Amino acid sequence: MNKINTNTIKVYIGTIVCMLLSTIGIFLVDKYSISYEKYVIDYYNITDEYTYVPFGWKIAVILFAVGLVGFSVASLRALKSIWVYLICLAGFVLAQWHLLLYADLYMPIIEYILFTTVTYVGLYIYKKVLHVRTARYLPIEAVVKFIADIVNSDIESSYSEYLLNHKKSVEKSLSARLVNPVLKKDDILIQRIVQKNHHSKKKVENLLFTENAHRSKVVQIKTSFYKDIKYLVFFPLPIFDKEEEDSAYTVIGTECKLGVQQIAYLSTMLFCMYIYFKAKEERGAHQKVYFSMVSLMISVIDAKDPVTAGHSQRVAQLSKELGKWMNLDKNLQFDLEFASLIHDIGKIGVSDYVLHKPSIFTQNDFAQMKNHTVRGAEMLEEVGMNENIIDGVRHHHERIDGRGYPDGLHGNQLNIISKIIKIADVFDALTSKRQYKDAWNIEKALNIIYRGRGTEFDNEIADVFIEHMAPESWIPPIESKGDNVKSDPFMEKAISIAVDFYQRYQNNIVADINTESINDTDIDYKYDNSFLGFDWGETFTNAEFLDKKPLIVAYEKETDSLVFCQKSEYDDIDNIYYYFYKGFVNMGVFLIDRNKVWNVISDLNEAYGEPSNASDQFMVYRHKKLRIVFYHTSDDKCLLFYTPEYICSNYKFVDSSNGSNGKDEKCC
Repeated sequence: MNKINTNTIKVYIGTIVCMLLSTIGIFLVDKYSISYEKYVIDYYNITDEYTYVPFGWKIAVILFAVGLVGFSVASLRALKSIWVYLICLAGFVLAQWHLLLYADLYMPIIEYILFTTVTYVGLYIYKKVLHVRTARYLPIEAVVKFIADIVNSDIESSYSEYLLNHKKSVEKSLSARLVNPVLKKDDILIQRIVQKNHHSKKKVENLLFTENAHRSKVVQIKTSFYKDIKYLVFFPLPIFDKEEEDSAYTVIGTECKLGVQQIAYLSTMLFCMYIYFKAKEERGAHQKVYFSMVSLMISVIDAKDPVTAGHSQRVAQLSKELGKWMNLDKNLQFDLEFASLIHDIGKIGVSDYVLHKPSIFTQNDFAQMKNHTVRGAEMLEEVGMNENIIDGVRHHHERIDGRGYPDGLHGNQLNIISKIIKIADVFDALTSKRQYKDAWNIEKALNIIYRGRGTEFDNEIADVFIEHMAPESWIPPIESKGDNVKSDPFMEKAISIAVDFYQRYQNNIVADINTESINDTDIDYKYDNSFLGFDWGETFTNAEFLDKKPLIVAYEKETDSLVFCQKSEYDDIDNIYYYFYKGFVNMGVFLIDRNKVWNVISDLNEAYGEPSNASDQFMVYRHKKLRIVFYHTSDDKCLLFYTPEYICSNYKFVDSSNGSNGKDEKCC
């Protein structure tokens, strides 16, 4: 569950305020406005003995209704909160109708509708205003506007002069006070800060001005030197010539400590502004400055995901080299380098939960990740980038065979920029460490590129890339059409996992486990992105999963894994096992009734075709990114494993020091 953000808390507080105001309001309405009540009494011919709802009950109902509507606005999306609001109104109408016709009570419905409607409309507008204020610092929009303001103004001779001469507008853009536009080591401000806050001396001198100081690090120091400022924030300015330029910072003052995202956005603006003025001063090449601005912006955005920091710059360098090797014209090379540098800019719209997730993505996670190509292209289109660059960003995850995203283009429908970025992006991802894998060596990554020619990658571009990137020791992998086991490393790995899993949990894999049963209609052998309705990558806290009351049969601290078990009412299956790795479901296992094995195998053949690999103990089926392993154990149990490629790459074996990963050699 995501943490509740500051805006949500503000809406919750607004809800409580609305509840208090509603209490006061109903008191005043109840005391001074009786005309509507008289109209209702006359219309329904109500007798004098008719009893009004007690005032205390009115207050209770109003507090409940206003609170329910308000908290729904704070917690739910617009459509769901509207439904809560309409249900509340429907409840009031039905209650009044029932009380008037079947009881001796009268409930003034106009008061309830008034206060719940005002609450809903007011809080919804308030929530939207908060959202707009928070979203105004999205990197690309903020940077473009900020730079446009500079370009369209009268340019002074230096960066510091511009900040001082436009102090009010700059402070408004930064939402902070400008303390010092360019601060250096000998500046008097440093001495005064140290004198006032002696405990900050080490930070000021060591973090900012030593040779080992991290030049890209923003430093925040708490201070009591200013009455209206609690923190001084030091933003480092880029150094173009290490021999001639000293470290310098732009210093702003804030009332509270800045968060990571605020620092990233403010850094982007100040960096770009400084480079712009530096270019004006030195009259350098505009193209170089253009790239420097974008490169710094991308490095700040990349910092949102520390695991992939530097990825965009590396992809840009690879793409640039590949463009030269293919003798592209200069204009196309420029577009290629620029598009590859910003190819992942749409990831600023992807949640941190998805970016940092240490496991396989659910379908919803993957849909959010896939949308980054569309979002990036839309952002670039809004700021007037040319079509080559937009297409390169939108289609860098397409495939030659048409099985990519977002548009499913294939072959010549893809422009050369997207084809080149595709190869550079995949190669860097394979050779870089991620939260879910270690970095691969160059030879292993080139094998993937080689095998993907004509399906995932363009043949000609892949051949040029391999020709220039392959070390002398690299030998192209042998392509075997008849031996699927050798051409599919995940198949052998899935077999090893099946053996290891049974060795580890064989005492728990028994037919007579006392637990809840799953309905036989839920059993289906044909799975793509899920197991028994639960997405690969789903957590075991899923309400639907917990509602089925599975039993925890094993937990391993060393491998951070859990195994849940459930009985089955299906004739062919005795038990079902869910394997959770790092809190996410990553494998599913069926314990098959020994007398119904051939029924299951027939169903598997019908669902997936003939097995790709078969022996006395194993039959392996390949389906998209799944490997389905039928395993007949030495003690006469029959198991069916559903193993995604993700867990094939990340499964932790019992004996990781063993070259066979703990696999029983007799089995294979």
